[in-house]
Amino acid sequence: MASATRQRFAKLSILGIVSHGLTGIAAFEGAHVWVKSLELAPHNDPDIKHLGMGPRCGKWSGDDTGGTDPALRLKARRTVKDTWMTQNWGSDSHTGRRTY
Repeated sequence: MASATRQRFAKLSILGIVSHGLTGIAAFEGAHVWVKSLELAPHNDPDIKHLGMGPRCGKWSGDDTGGTDPALRLKARRTVKDTWMTQNWGSDSHTGRRTY
C-alpha cells in the first residue's frame, strides 16, 4: 500500500513539474509572439509614413514588415523583444535600489 502511494505521488509530481514547465514555455513564447506581431508591427498611418517617421524602433525592427530584423539570429531577436518588454511593460529594478 505504501509503495503504491509513493508511486502515485511520484507520478503526480512529475506530471505537475512537466505541466508547470510547459505552461512557462507557452507563456514565454506567447509574449514573444505578441511583441513581434502587435507591438513591433509597422505603422499603417499614411501621415506617419509621409512624414518619414517610419518604423517605431529604428534599425531594431523589421522595417515595413514589422517584427524584428530578419538579419538577426534567434538569440539576438529574442534579446530585442525582451528589451522592448522590459522598457515598455516595466520592471521594478530601474532605480538600481534593492527593496529587501
